[in-house]
Amino acid sequence: MSDMDRSIRPSFRSAISRAERQVGYGEIVHDRDSGTVALAHELCMIMAEVFMMDSDKPIRISGEWLDGHVVQQVFGELTREHVEMVIDEFCRLTCDVRNKKAYLRTALYNSVFSIEAHYRNRVNHDLKGE
Repeated sequence: MSDMDRSIRPSFRSAISRAERQVGYGEIVHDRDSGTVALAHELCMIMAEVFMMDSDKPIRISGEWLDGHVVQQVFGELTREHVEMVIDEFCRLTCDVRNKKAYLRTALYNSVFSIEAHYRNRVNHDLKGE
């Protein structure tokens, strides 16, 4: 990265603001408990961190090093629905997650590829119980 690129990189605070706008943070936290609000903020911070990473370097997702450009593009696709899905699934976990930040980064990344299948599976499961 050139010196000029370094000088125009956004601050972490503005990267968090970008993430919050992108996913509709205000809508996510409306009428939610404080734990959910805190988790939504943490997810926005993780998104901001990814946005600020050097895109020419690989980023670790699910234990693998992926192209930084690709990871940043995938994170650019995240919406409120993706973040809500990650929050809901994280709140359902009954096991101990040791590296929560890495887990949540991977969950956000994977949510872009699996949101439709996730909700289809939930509907199918719920209908089976009727």
